[in-house]
Amino acid sequence: MATLLAVVINMLITLLCAVWSLLVGWGSIATSSNLLNSDSIHVHSKSVLIGFVRAAGEEIGWRCYLLPLLMSAYRPTTALGISGLVWGLFHVPVMILLVQRLQIDDDVVTVLVQCIAVAMYAFPIGWITIRSGYSMWPATVMHFTMNVINPMVFGSIYTQKEGFIVGKQWLINGEGLTGIIIGIPVAILVSLDLLRTNQNITRKLGS
Repeated sequence: MATLLAVVINMLITLLCAVWSLLVGWGSIATSSNLLNSDSIHVHSKSVLIGFVRAAGEEIGWRCYLLPLLMSAYRPTTALGISGLVWGLFHVPVMILLVQRLQIDDDVVTVLVQCIAVAMYAFPIGWITIRSGYSMWPATVMHFTMNVINPMVFGSIYTQKEGFIVGKQWLINGEGLTGIIIGIPVAILVSLDLLRTNQNITRKLGS
């Protein structure tokens, strides 16, 4: 059930990002020849096995090891924030190398928003991990499906290849400014839910 919910959450986040980028005029629908162009999907995610194993490797470390440690020492919002920050910073060296290699004009802002967007995404993926008892499966499926859905719809912020919706990657992408904007209310909802749950557990232990 949690695994299915992970996919649904990804689809909902992607839909919200698409609606936002189109409504504010940051993105537009690609020409028919570029619709659902699989070239924008990261190479390692085109193979289900390789993509899933790579996602699992990250999730075992970020959500199944680091997050429980943080949750034991901090409140849920703080724990998710710290884990997200570490996860986001983990991507920075690769992003710096890529923007330099591709000679992207908006190089600094691309690296910055990608880091923040990844940190924001740690809230929903962390939430489903906590709710599933720190199982690796929902988080892995959520991570892998986002690696496929996001670049297919918006293109790749890593390679700058276009997707179903075209525009500046740092603006329209789920790992860009649009992802940050949509991620803020998602993070708030997740935090409120975990805070309420944590308070209920505290009351039960104290009764």
